[in-house]
Amino acid sequence: MRSAHSNPPRRDHQPQSTTHFTVKLFHENGLSIVLLAMFFFSLLGQVITGHRVHNNEALEHGRSPIGFRQYVSTGHCLEAVFENWESEFLQMTIFVVLTVKLR
Repeated sequence: MRSAHSNPPRRDHQPQSTTHFTVKLFHENGLSIVLLAMFFFSLLGQVITGHRVHNNEALEHGRSPIGFRQYVSTGHCLEAVFENWESEFLQMTIFVVLTVKLR
């Protein structure tokens, strides 16, 4: 027999509200969500800035500027992104190696 003060049995099969699901999602995955958002915003900022630089250089050399979509597929854009990633990977590798060796 259950006492009058005991909790009612849990019903795990009840659907959760959308708000509860969203809160749980952000609580359990907040760091990943924030880091992915920062990654995409920084990548977008780099591409926008690279587009402006590319068009300014083109105008200085007497060429016509190109559109944003066209710029994304150029070697200038890809080179800038991969050079940035290369330096970040190098920095992180050195950090990890030094941490392991000096610890």
